[in-house]
Amino acid sequence: MSVFSTLLSRHISSKNIKVANMATYCNIDRSNFYKIIHGDRNPPSREVVAKMGQFMCLMPSEMNEFLEAYKIDMIGEDNYYRRKNVMDLIDAFNQRAYFAPSSTYNSVTSPVFTQQMENPASLISLDSSLEVTLAVTNLFYQEAEQPQGHIRLLLQPGEDSFFQILKQAGEDKENLTVEHILCLNSTASMPYSRQDYNLYCLQTILPLYLAGFHYDIYYYYDNYISRASTLRLFPYLILTSSHALLISGNRQKGIVFHDKEMIHFFENVWNDYRKHVNPLFFQIRDAYSQLNYWKNVMARNRDRSYCLMITPCFTPYITADMLRKHLTVRTSNQETFISDYLVYTKSINTPVTSYFSEESVLYFLKTGLIDEFPHDLYTAVSMEERIYLLECLLSDVTLRPFRLLRKSLGHIPGGLFIYVDSATAYLQFQIAQNKVMYLQIEESNLFNTFHDFLENMDDSLFYSEEESISRIRKLMEEFQTA
Repeated sequence: MSVFSTLLSRHISSKNIKVANMATYCNIDRSNFYKIIHGDRNPPSREVVAKMGQFMCLMPSEMNEFLEAYKIDMIGEDNYYRRKNVMDLIDAFNQRAYFAPSSTYNSVTSPVFTQQMENPASLISLDSSLEVTLAVTNLFYQEAEQPQGHIRLLLQPGEDSFFQILKQAGEDKENLTVEHILCLNSTASMPYSRQDYNLYCLQTILPLYLAGFHYDIYYYYDNYISRASTLRLFPYLILTSSHALLISGNRQKGIVFHDKEMIHFFENVWNDYRKHVNPLFFQIRDAYSQLNYWKNVMARNRDRSYCLMITPCFTPYITADMLRKHLTVRTSNQETFISDYLVYTKSINTPVTSYFSEESVLYFLKTGLIDEFPHDLYTAVSMEERIYLLECLLSDVTLRPFRLLRKSLGHIPGGLFIYVDSATAYLQFQIAQNKVMYLQIEESNLFNTFHDFLENMDDSLFYSEEESISRIRKLMEEFQTA
């Protein structure tokens, strides 16, 4: 039996439902209705499922579970939970909900422990999760203060606070470089936890980019879900310029090395590992490089693309006069940049479906800010220009379709921007000092996951095209008459 039919049978039994009466109420032939109960046939539509729930007098929580079961059967359990995991990742990133507030971990540093670690001959054994956390905290904060700090990690996300500590220790430390080797799960199937492990890893590491230090991450494949449940002796390594810390698989034990020969030994081990891993992201570090990147993407792509936006996509409608008026960075090659920009916008022939919310339109009308560009690169556009750009967006809906979300996916501004086409998956978000981080995903499972998510977003999340245009026009009229 299917997930839906099992739940339907349970409700029929517990509520003493007469199947013949329910079939008649739902306008379904009785024999077909029994096939639905036994899992041999799916209900014809979501509306029929809702009607079944109404007949059985389901409570709101029961109705939500009932509709969810129907959706799981329609798209498959793995697809359903993986798409749900992506939605959870977007929400968590936008709300910054999964990293603790600053200064939480300063209190666990210990002067006595630090002094012990600085003994050149010391080899310290750690016998509890607290001692391991103390060592991690000392090493991260100590290396972050170095003129050219360098931390190398062979470390998986876990229930501990190691990545939170790293983010806080490295806050605004532009002198700090962190290299990280991560094991991704080699199989795309969902475990019993219904949590895609690779998405879980991505959700854990993304906030590290917000801190302001230089972060490079690399990956390799293994069946991590099964490997994590086996007994392993010290699989994790934290290596700084002065210390090496080995950590057990359960994070309960550790060994700290301070001897220079041992540090050199682990550096050689690390360098050997680096030869066998691949970068998880290709980073684009400034707006000029971003422009060249997008020119290349659009030149090679002719398939439909999808884009989850923080604010609507106004790139094709920005004029040369607007660029000259609002660009704040005055350089000798500014006219070249403007010329390249206009050539790029005229070359956008790929059909791109963009998703954004009514709240994002309101944010743009209030501020004149376009979140796909770094805020320190330009000044806010005028109200007249805001209306002009929105008019362009509405008049171009046939060639460049958009869908208006009923509810924002996360926080505006500062949320997660996602672009996918047949060959590219791309994340963008604001980091410190009004800068923007651009990350092209280089790993195939994550690429496929984001492509599947944006290509198959649920219609119930959106207004119709007529409603969308009407609601945007209403907001424009409110600001024009204000």
